[in-house]
Amino acid sequence: MRADASPDAIEMRGPLDEPPRPAKKRRRVNPYAPSDRLKMIDGRRREAKIVAATKKALIAHVGGAPAPPQMILIDQCAILILRLRLLDRRNGRGELSEKAAQEYLCWNNALIRTLQAIGLQPSAAPPGPSLADYLSLKGPTDDR
Repeated sequence: MRADASPDAIEMRGPLDEPPRPAKKRRRVNPYAPSDRLKMIDGRRREAKIVAATKKALIAHVGGAPAPPQMILIDQCAILILRLRLLDRRNGRGELSEKAAQEYLCWNNALIRTLQAIGLQPSAAPPGPSLADYLSLKGPTDDR
């Protein structure tokens, strides 16, 4: 409590007397943001759509039901692809420094190794029912 303010004066202050709050800064997404912040991007932003599309494509690539270790690798791939695309955008504007170019190569190599760990060949689709299963589901046929 300020020395010149009495308790009665504090109670009488209303919302109009309070100083305005500064507007929240919209944090720009950059390639150097922590991975946790990149995962919590608002779903309407372009960056979130890149991450979601990458995850969807990689989940389909591994057969639709990834095991927990595969899901960890898929999350890492999605973040690496986002970081690379953000650096590509900077490069397009001519803002890519020597250090950023080296980091681009490191992240690209990490992406390649992670994709190799997931598997470059798509998982085979689960086989359909065997002929015997199909015929048993069809039921007895009327032979004439």
